[in-house]
Amino acid sequence: MNKQTLINIREETQYLLDKAQDAGVRGAINYADLNAVDVRWSVGINGDEIYQVWIEECAPGETNLLKYLYENSSFTDVEYILEW
Repeated sequence: MNKQTLINIREETQYLLDKAQDAGVRGAINYADLNAVDVRWSVGINGDEIYQVWIEECAPGETNLLKYLYENSSFTDVEYILEW
């Protein structure tokens, strides 16, 4: 893990969020303030590693947005956490 990886994940996620409405993603989403606000690197007890991306202004568990992000991200070891 390095800081540049965290920055790259945040920038890509923000890019995808900015394009989501035009891509037809609908749901409980406040597009006016939708932002990737933080990225964290997490290591589990068994040594598994994942990046967690915190996204604000969307209903937690908003399946349409999650599906769009997972299908369009170039990163495979990312978990998106949605919150209002």
